[in-house]
Amino acid sequence: MSLSWIYPDDCIGLELDGEKPSLIYMDPPYGPKSEDTYYGVGEDSHGYLSYMHDRLAHMRDISGDSYNIVVHVDWKYVHNLKVMMDSIFGRENFKNDIVWCFSNPSTNEKWLPRKHQNLLWYGIGDNVFNPIRIPHKTKMNVGGKNAWSKEKIPWEQYEKKGKLLEDWWTDIPALCRNEPEKTGYATQKPLALMRRVISLWSNEGDTIIDPFMGSGSLLEAGVRMGRNVIGCDISPDAIETANKRIKKASRADIFAGEQQ
Repeated sequence: MSLSWIYPDDCIGLELDGEKPSLIYMDPPYGPKSEDTYYGVGEDSHGYLSYMHDRLAHMRDISGDSYNIVVHVDWKYVHNLKVMMDSIFGRENFKNDIVWCFSNPSTNEKWLPRKHQNLLWYGIGDNVFNPIRIPHKTKMNVGGKNAWSKEKIPWEQYEKKGKLLEDWWTDIPALCRNEPEKTGYATQKPLALMRRVISLWSNEGDTIIDPFMGSGSLLEAGVRMGRNVIGCDISPDAIETANKRIKKASRADIFAGEQQ
């Protein structure tokens, strides 16, 4: 059974005495108070970016020589944070700017509806990476001089194997208002998305950290997948919600083990 620990404060105070993380997943505020109506920090862009720099640098300082860090943001500051992370974690360690695409109704008529978010992934040292295969959506030419594969292999073999997951994700929808896993937390992410993040960048028994855990989606998924989870948040509501989810997930794992 995995071990869990919640630090009920700003992640800038988090220190690790034990095993270093395989994965740090951050879903931080997306801008200053004037631009992020849910959880904005700072009075302007400078204040927000200073806030983020301190916390990203702290995550680097408490980690070991090999780990992944994934920062989940939207369009507003992804370009600023990419440059910042190049400086903190090393531009040579940048792996992907992953685009998570989703769709739902919009009434905006001033610009195209903004229906994607970005996951900036940096892999430091001998970082864990577990490639995932997903189903092919269309058939393609699998033989001949202009094909992506020079081998003459029946399409059915490729179809069964699936294709490697790419850096744009369209197969995981955002949560809808009435879904059972909703906790009432405004920016809650789907468990399916958290499971993918965990599967890609950690192994069973590894330690994973969510410095802005919110409702605890990553922590719940991590417990269910056999990871050691550490979460941080300054919100008492977040602490209460995440604790409940972790305890429920832990009990579910215990019951499943007893039935085997």
